[in-house]
Amino acid sequence: MCFSSSDGGAAERARAEEEARQGRIKQGTAAINEKFGEFGDEFYAKRKQEFADFANPDAQRQFKDAQGGVLYGLARSGNLASSERARQLGVVDRERDAAAMRIADKGAEYANNARTQVENNRTDLINQVQATGDATLAANQAMNRAATLRPSPAFEGLGSLFENSGNIIKAGRQAEYYNPGAPGVGALFGKGGKSVSYGK
Repeated sequence: MCFSSSDGGAAERARAEEEARQGRIKQGTAAINEKFGEFGDEFYAKRKQEFADFANPDAQRQFKDAQGGVLYGLARSGNLASSERARQLGVVDRERDAAAMRIADKGAEYANNARTQVENNRTDLINQVQATGDATLAANQAMNRAATLRPSPAFEGLGSLFENSGNIIKAGRQAEYYNPGAPGVGALFGKGGKSVSYGK
């Protein structure tokens, strides 16, 4: 069985077209990987830190409120200089440490989510260029996708971080209701109701 020269020419053209397509795929894949190269470990570490910068001010405010509330309750009950002070402030400190861990864990979660989104988009674009063989389209889409992935998301707060401390404060207020004349307020407040500093 013999083949005509036209058949050989068609086969050669098909091979040439496939080689050109593979070249475009390679070019498009390289463009995608180059653009997505900006999403390295430094990017994800920055995302984690961005959440910490967002959450820490509220955690610090809650800590100061809890610490102040506990100290005030201790003063109202006359226990400001007692071992109860150390116990109750220990609860506040432990919740502060737990809050720091929650912030770190949530920041890591945001970073991992960003990593997943980046990899999913990169894989999707590579699948597209393998299907279309359009290197120019792949490069343009990589640029557009990267622009959408770069900004930080709208972070959500962690809510109440000092619930146990709040329960202590609440219990102290209930006790104060039944004993409003409890001694010890002068240890926390000076004359005229001006507050004095209260370090640990």
